Amino acid sequence: MPTMPTRGFAHLIAALAGATALGGASVSASGAIVATAGDATQITPPPSCAPLALPTGTSIYAWNERTSVFGPLPVEMSLNPSTSAALTPSVLSGPANSHFVHIDWAPGTLVAGYIDFDAPILGVALRDASLDATDGVAGAFGTIYPTGTPFRGWGPPLNASTGVIINPGGTNPNRLEIFAHTAPPRARPAGHGADPRLHRRARADVGARACRAGAAWRAAAAVSGTAGRVGHGASGVPPNPRGGHDTRRTCVPGASRLRGGA
Repeated sequence: MPTMPTRGFAHLIAALAGATALGGASVSASGAIVATAGDATQITPPPSCAPLALPTGTSIYAWNERTSVFGPLPVEMSLNPSTSAALTPSVLSGPANSHFVHIDWAPGTLVAGYIDFDAPILGVALRDASLDATDGVAGAFGTIYPTGTPFRGWGPPLNASTGVIINPGGTNPNRLEIFAHTAPPRARPAGHGADPRLHRRARADVGARACRAGAAWRAAAAVSGTAGRVGHGASGVPPNPRGGHDTRRTCVPGASRLRGGA
């Protein structure tokens, strides 16, 4: 029986109200979602975000999870005043708020949009292990997450064409922008069924006050031919012709963890 594709997720960690962001800047915002555009849409925490629980291939779903979350919160992208060609893993201690971003697989569909937050982003969790580890501590109460589901996150390997970008030099440093081209599953050798690596993440472009203007962090997370790509702000980045799923959890100082971006 072929493996069913799973959805993409991202976990975003944002700054808490009254907290001090990296670099010493005071944070007065709550880290909540304040605007969406394009195919991105904010929803209330759903009863389930297990595979195929939400409509597939039509929207980038984002919701606020919890506030005042304390770690350990493992992330693959953490804010840093520099440029990197690789992921920059870290473990955040909090307090932080969490958010989740979800895209489910659908053949031949292109989705693009952005999500604005009212506080800087601290980190993005996009790997299976990090998402699994933060489901319990940062996930929304009452929502069933696909904890332990293989390939729920972005997935290895990494390269310069697909991944996650943190760009503090943009006009909107609290924005997560996503372009994801979802495509049919790739064929596998006879006897191996459908390729299970159907669930991949789109790229994310997020900003942080700690980074100097014009600096950009590029953490490429290529996913075996099924990753999407995310651009930053008005500049944007053309979508990668390779499709996939996107899941991220992000955290902003004193705000929420967004599985995917903030």
